[in-house]
Amino acid sequence: MERIGNLEKWFISKSAAQDAVSGPASGPWDERTSALVEAFQMGALARDVQDHRATNKCSSALADLIAAVRSTRDLPNFVVYRGLLLKSPPEVSTAFRERSLSSWTIFPSIALRLALAQGQGLVTILRYRLSQTDAAFYIDDWEYEVLRPPYVSQVFRIAKGNVNFMGHSCDVVVADLEALEGKDEQ
Repeated sequence: MERIGNLEKWFISKSAAQDAVSGPASGPWDERTSALVEAFQMGALARDVQDHRATNKCSSALADLIAAVRSTRDLPNFVVYRGLLLKSPPEVSTAFRERSLSSWTIFPSIALRLALAQGQGLVTILRYRLSQTDAAFYIDDWEYEVLRPPYVSQVFRIAKGNVNFMGHSCDVVVADLEALEGKDEQ
């Protein structure tokens, strides 16, 4: 694991690199997709996502939203970030699987804030560069939120460091992910 003394400069530079970028407006969405995106954003599909992750059973609303996400390629070559609290850091060369719809952002500082809001655990920021073929559905300019369908990736690099954020110092792990060819979740 690479050790970086202070990741704060890293977060600032990565956020600045995409600061002038405003994501594309997906669409035009049909009425049902617009309603499903809004339901996802407001937490109305949270139980559906949780059940899908736990049992692999997908509600029809969630299946429709995943289908809309799978058919959209909004952000080719963008780097997206996801903040999580984990019990232990992921290891290099291990698979990282997301069994349901997941929310990402184009700014690492937003991912960090979302991870810290989850409670206690090891703050882990997943980083992934979207390819031309990766499905990504840009849904808002508030948290610069990007939806990704279920996927399987491999951790290819880990960095650990410290970030001063909102007056507090916290240890952060950054895990770089790459696609595992032919391993998309269905």
